[in-house]
Amino acid sequence: MRRLVMAAAMAMALVPLLAGQAAAHPLGNYTVNRAVAVVIGTERVDLTYIVDMAEIPALAEIDAIDAGGEGS
Repeated sequence: MRRLVMAAAMAMALVPLLAGQAAAHPLGNYTVNRAVAVVIGTERVDLTYIVDMAEIPALAEIDAIDAGGEGS
């Protein structure tokens, strides 16, 4: 029984060494992810809308918002 426990502990200790690297942008530089949460209560409705943009869509949106070109 003790050998089995030791073998399992050694195997678990080696698992992190076998893991690969994680990519910073697994979905790419052009992705736009959206999430919506709606909570309906007795007196109000709460709506949470989240937009997560990668670098390229975010930069394009910033340029579209800054119509005057003054950087604010």
